[in-house]
Amino acid sequence: MNKYKNIIFMVISVIFVLFLFLRTMNPVFIPDDSPETILASSSLGVQHAPGYPLYAVLGKIFISFLPGNPGFRMNLLSSLLCII
Repeated sequence: MNKYKNIIFMVISVIFVLFLFLRTMNPVFIPDDSPETILASSSLGVQHAPGYPLYAVLGKIFISFLPGNPGFRMNLLSSLLCII
């Protein structure tokens, strides 16, 4: 019984943290490296070194299959990776 309480608490915590991320994240991008990262992910192009290849491929998947603008989708990917 205690095991199920821990699992339920963990799921509720993850949902709460994801909700906080969604409420506080920037809807598009901030003027630093994020526009370059969004462009590299949407076109699978090369970014400045080190390039973040895994992040670009995961971003391409998020940009291809989720609704919204590419900036929002990449911010959602960052939020989910942060929670993990």
